[in-house]
Amino acid sequence: MVACKADKSTYGPEVQDAVIEISAKVPPFACETAAKVLEDFYLGEARKIETVLHDTLPGATYERVAGLMLQQMAGILRVPFGDGQGVTDEQP
Repeated sequence: MVACKADKSTYGPEVQDAVIEISAKVPPFACETAAKVLEDFYLGEARKIETVLHDTLPGATYERVAGLMLQQMAGILRVPFGDGQGVTDEQP
């Protein structure tokens, strides 16, 4: 997949091309692995990807990627009301 990179800023250097390769496997973690270790691992992975996207994409594209990712996650971000069942489209 090829996407457009940001233009050189007026005061900054030329934006370098970037390639994101997603091929490494998640290392096996023991059931007893501390939550902090898991959080550090996944946060580190996320930061690497976010940094490349932030540093290379046009701002408008970067913002839309963030928006699309939030849309994909909207179901798990839903706030339950009343009985804790969440909001549905069903009419009473």
